[in-house]
Amino acid sequence: MAKKRSEFVDFVAEQLAFMPSTSLRRMFGGYGVYTDGLMFAIIMEDCLYFKADAISRPLFVGQNLASFS
Repeated sequence: MAKKRSEFVDFVAEQLAFMPSTSLRRMFGGYGVYTDGLMFAIIMEDCLYFKADAISRPLFVGQNLASFS
């Protein structure tokens, strides 16, 4: 039997509902967050981690946000 989604995962899904092409898929004990088939975030242990690139990384670091490892 599949494990029930946590309230946090449901909350993230609800917050992203305005983006109709967004979906959550179970993976590696967490959830991948996708839009138009491309993963842009992951939820692990009720923490949401966004993918970063050279442009967005300094914005996350500037907010003292932890990296996923």
